[in-house]
Amino acid sequence: MAKFILFLIPLLLQGQADISPTLGLNLTRPYLIRVSKFICVEQPYKNTEVHICNIKLHRNKPASLNLHFTFTKPTKIMHLAFTMFYKYTTFQPFLMQFDIDLCHYFSEQRGKGINKIADFVIDFATSQVSWIDRCPYYGRYNITNFQVTPDIMPKFLPAGDYRLDARHYDESNNTWMYFQIFYSVRAKGLIDLSMG
Repeated sequence: MAKFILFLIPLLLQGQADISPTLGLNLTRPYLIRVSKFICVEQPYKNTEVHICNIKLHRNKPASLNLHFTFTKPTKIMHLAFTMFYKYTTFQPFLMQFDIDLCHYFSEQRGKGINKIADFVIDFATSQVSWIDRCPYYGRYNITNFQVTPDIMPKFLPAGDYRLDARHYDESNNTWMYFQIFYSVRAKGLIDLSMG
């Protein structure tokens, strides 16, 4: 892990490591992604009713994630804590981690380069989910057939097992929605991209 981070830091400082999702472009990646599990954790939520939280696995194409839920009361302050984990012997934080107030981000920070990792994640999310940038949050929301594919990931992901955590919470630290996506990254061809 340390060798990989030491290799990555100079590339990020020189601007050579591209973390942009390149939405809409069909760029190839040197790896394949296989989503294995999608779960909503810490249920039941105080202000949210979860109707559907599941994954549909497909043969020879990416899995589809489905999440349908209702926020039972309006909120103008909704934080998002997003963390990517890499599994060594246990899951440990890796590369992407941020905590933002979504309403403040969309009204004042989006696209200004203040938080590149948040921009990366939110740009992808808004390309798939149309309601995420509308405050206040209230009512029923649906995410249907959401697919995690290599073209939306950074170009330099090492092979291994990953977990993405996304926790939505309010100013009182009450969880409104918390889900985890488990997936694996495997190298294409003969090159070993693992960090082990």
